[in-house]
Amino acid sequence: MYLQKARKNKRNKKDQIEFEESFESNLINIHKEILEEKFKPENYTAFVNKKPVIREVFAPSFRDRVVHHLLYKYLGDIYETQFIDDSFSCRKGKGTLYGIHRVKQMIDECSNGYVENCYILKLDISGYFYNINKDILYKKCKLMMKKHFSKDKYKIVDFLLKSILFHDVTNNVVRVGNYDDWKLLQIMLAYLLVT
Repeated sequence: MYLQKARKNKRNKKDQIEFEESFESNLINIHKEILEEKFKPENYTAFVNKKPVIREVFAPSFRDRVVHHLLYKYLGDIYETQFIDDSFSCRKGKGTLYGIHRVKQMIDECSNGYVENCYILKLDISGYFYNINKDILYKKCKLMMKKHFSKDKYKIVDFLLKSILFHDVTNNVVRVGNYDDWKLLQIMLAYLLVT
């Protein structure tokens, strides 16, 4: 199951193919590393994505994606109950289309059927995920996990969460892609710092 979810939109990528060539032994090795608390995320790959805006993207290895989906299996249902209804993306039944319909509904309500003026605030918090205080996030996660897991399961989930959450994705990153895209990104970042 984790393999199929990790594979989504990653078919025929080099590390996905290599992982699946030795599928059973790779899963056995991951299982052993987790149980012995020796699992460590691999180096990330960074590339420039220009849509919808130019930005640097850090991508885990396929092996690590499989482990991310395992951790999500443990935590997803617990945290799903904590999210507000208007939290979208990466949630079952709460994708982009649902978000668009929800915004349309809110505008309709706020403007009394598009008769009165209303205002929309559109913003992007720069570097949001990279700047989250991981210590605070980890402490909040621990509190929730203690309520839902047996001692043995808690130990495994806690180890995985710490391994992934505190892994510095920018450390030893492998940069790929077009040199001109990286230069454009540097120019854009320099411009944002000045303005």
